[in-house]
Amino acid sequence: MLISLIIPMYNVENYISACLQSVMNQTYSNFECIIVNDKSPDRSEEFANQMISNYKGGISFHIISHDSNKGLPNALNTGIINSRGDYLFFLDSDDTITSDCVGTMVGLLACNKRVDLIQCGVNDQYHHIFDLSKLPVYCETRELVFRYFLKMYIPWTVHAKLVRKQFLMDNSLFFNQEILIHEDLYWSYFVCQKCKSFISSTKVVYNYNTSNPGSIMHQSEQCFERSAHYYLIIMDRLLSSIDKANLADNRLFLDNLFLYLGTTIEKSKDITLSTYKTYKGLRFRFWKTAWYHRNLAEVLYLWHLYNPLKFFLRFSFYRNKLYLLEKIIRWEYEKN
Repeated sequence: MLISLIIPMYNVENYISACLQSVMNQTYSNFECIIVNDKSPDRSEEFANQMISNYKGGISFHIISHDSNKGLPNALNTGIINSRGDYLFFLDSDDTITSDCVGTMVGLLACNKRVDLIQCGVNDQYHHIFDLSKLPVYCETRELVFRYFLKMYIPWTVHAKLVRKQFLMDNSLFFNQEILIHEDLYWSYFVCQKCKSFISSTKVVYNYNTSNPGSIMHQSEQCFERSAHYYLIIMDRLLSSIDKANLADNRLFLDNLFLYLGTTIEKSKDITLSTYKTYKGLRFRFWKTAWYHRNLAEVLYLWHLYNPLKFFLRFSFYRNKLYLLEKIIRWEYEKN
């Protein structure tokens, strides 16, 4: 069984060597590593070539270079299309993996060689909201896999995931090239919505690099405008893709994400008038669909994005009480 490890590369000359060294240190070496150079303007490809030319192990390395900068989603798709592996693993070029990462995930495949998705743990200070400990070791029910995602047990990042390539191809699960940030949220949503079999482990195999000032996370902290723009596109599309088999969980997932987005937009100083108008239109659409479902608890929940209730969201003790409304929302959907 061949594994394809895909690394999109752009502007990471200070990090690519450490990233590739972690790949070369793998205790399991029956895999290929595809590096997609998305027309990086620095010396990233030069440093990558130096690492590969000095490597003497069994891993097969390939560098594919774009003739122009096409964005992260396109680079990931290039890796998928050119991969030969049965399973794919995505690694950011400024991150690293543990020496037993690939071996651990291949070992998990031993109990089911046709599983669609494997999720392992991540050393991560940003996405602590995800709780892998609540996941079963194995699941083969589509509705249940998606429910785990909606409850935020399965991370919505691409990291520490091993995905069966044929599953992606059969369902046309490529990265959307119009969504240049948070593309992994959009992709993971549909991957988990269509996934029929799933294996999980809390073992940490992936290490985030939190020191890269050029990372999307750091850029979003400094300027939320671009991040908000793509979040709004994603929320608009996901609102049209509600899974009826998981209606309550799906609605609450989107409501909570939109509540976070709305409160962050309201307090951000760099949001443009155009983005704010888009947000207001989507805010009304969220409220209108809640009213359409006659879920009065959800209507009240979403009123917190309007005055005067949005004032109270500034206080953490008040936000923590909203889980009571969530319980009522869920009950209203489930009784119908």
